[in-house]
Amino acid sequence: MKLTPVIEQTAEGYVAYLEEIPEARVQGATLEEAQEKLSAAVTTVIDAMRQVAGDDTGV
Repeated sequence: MKLTPVIEQTAEGYVAYLEEIPEARVQGATLEEAQEKLSAAVTTVIDAMRQVAGDDTGV
């Protein structure tokens, strides 16, 4: 699965999300912070989706 990151610069820093998973939207003061937060948010959203679907294998 190919994921498309979107990173936008704002007056306060950066906003980042994936087009395919817009629920994982984050903000960071720096580009690096936004990227790190996005990675963590995507993991959290995918884990939650697995739990809802009843797939707790973590694969």
